[in-house]
Amino acid sequence: IVDGANLADATMLFQSVAQEHGKVDVLVNYVADECASPMNAQDMPRDMWKSIIERDLTNPMLTCIGAAHQMVEQGGGKIVNIVLSPAYFVSPLTNPAYAAAAAGVVDATRNLSRCLLGRGINANSIVIGEANDDFFANADEAQVEAEMNWVPIGRKVSPGDVMGAIRLLSSSEGDYLAGATIDINGGLYYR
Repeated sequence: IVDGANLADATMLFQSVAQEHGKVDVLVNYVADECASPMNAQDMPRDMWKSIIERDLTNPMLTCIGAAHQMVEQGGGKIVNIVLSPAYFVSPLTNPAYAAAAAGVVDATRNLSRCLLGRGINANSIVIGEANDDFFANADEAQVEAEMNWVPIGRKVSPGDVMGAIRLLSSSEGDYLAGATIDINGGLYYR
């Protein structure tokens, strides 16, 4: 786990990992820190907004850049950023700062991919639908049941569902995927 608030520290971390293990093959960022803290935009204190954007957008992307420095030096690597569905959908169970941060991570990952692909680095995103435990962290049973009624597959996402996408994006089978976004949502929405 890296606190990417300091790019130099993130870069040094990945250099030390490469020294110890030979190289850095894959970075997987899971960004869901403040998803389940519901609040209206007009009620959100400015300091809270800034804190969430820093933690859930700026820090993960600086971590990606730190890893990319090492990956460029070694000639390649894979970056996978994972966010939750408020990146695309408004929900009464989430807050607007997380939604902005999650959408920003997806868009910044596309830009990162464009910049790094010619250097052997693939950067892609995964967006996990509402049927997951982080999304429901502060929901009561009735809210969970109401939200689950919208999921056509009829169950929550499992770790195996997400791992399959991570394996694809971090393996040679995903070499042609660049700046892609894989939606793992049980048929909840189609883009």
